[in-house]
Amino acid sequence: MAELRSDLQLLQFRNVRTYIQSGNIVFDSASRTASSLTRKIGAHIEKQHGFRPHILILNREELLTAIVSNPFPKAISNPKTLHFFFLAEAATVADMNALENAKTPTEK
Repeated sequence: MAELRSDLQLLQFRNVRTYIQSGNIVFDSASRTASSLTRKIGAHIEKQHGFRPHILILNREELLTAIVSNPFPKAISNPKTLHFFFLAEAATVADMNALENAKTPTEK
């Protein structure tokens, strides 16, 4: 994660912070479009490391909307048990049976 943080700092992003070994990064940028940031970051990583990762960029408002829309408000008291997952595009089919079968007894 230190190398990834350094990569983004080289791209002139500010306040770059990473979260454990998740690949999640928070940063400030003067760029206003996620598509331009995605191209810039992807090209840099490909040049430096030999692969182009899938990148999903959310702005502050999108993250705040996810937090406010949390369907499990009781989990706020123990935030390490609450996990958000984001899709690059809307799912076309929701296989609720597969999700139900994949979850553990302590998951909702």
